[in-house]
Amino acid sequence: MVEPNTRNEFRQIAETARRPVHDRRRPGRVDYLPPALIPLLRRQAPRPSTPGLTGPGRDDLRAARGLLFSFLAGILFWVVIGVLVRHFVGV
Repeated sequence: MVEPNTRNEFRQIAETARRPVHDRRRPGRVDYLPPALIPLLRRQAPRPSTPGLTGPGRDDLRAARGLLFSFLAGILFWVVIGVLVRHFVGV
């Protein structure tokens, strides 16, 4: 059995836990801000994280060309599958 004194302590702890905690941060502050955005919000020039990935001679369309190639290869693959199914199954 719980002692009467301990019950009062539990009750005080429960009342303290129910009280809202006052937020000391300034009003309108965002809870989480990615560290990469801090220079942009402070209007500082962002530094490239890896040197050599930007500048003259860099192929900016390389990723787009890879996507286009994958898309066309997928279309060709499914056309070949469709022709083979139509030829052998006769749908």
